[in-house]
Amino acid sequence: MPVDYSKYPENWFSEIRPKILNRAEHKCEYCKVPDGSVIIRASYRGLRLYIDHTGKIYQESDGSEYVAHSDLLDYSDKTLKIVLTIAHLDQNVENNEEENLKALCQKCHLNHDRYYNRLKFRETINRRKQRIELNFEGYIN
Repeated sequence: MPVDYSKYPENWFSEIRPKILNRAEHKCEYCKVPDGSVIIRASYRGLRLYIDHTGKIYQESDGSEYVAHSDLLDYSDKTLKIVLTIAHLDQNVENNEEENLKALCQKCHLNHDRYYNRLKFRETINRRKQRIELNFEGYIN
């Protein structure tokens, strides 16, 4: 979903975003994957893992190194470049209080926004249905 930066304050890129990234030590605040790293997402016995460019395996929950043979992992061959984004936890882009902002990777940001995006989708579908019903009512009279 495109971001409308016109709703963000002028100091978003110069002060706010860098402050949140520094607080997070340039790692996703949920899965701990480092910003700019190239990884493969994987799983093993219910654990969510990622493999970095050196072949080391890390747990997503805390970023700690995990010992497992790569042949045992269930993963795709798709490599991802991690780009940290700043999530507004309450979905309000005008609320830029530090406790409302988190540095998240693409996957964690999408997961965080999933419920809100589903609500928006349902609202859009309902509005479209209402417009169609209104158009039909106009033809019936």
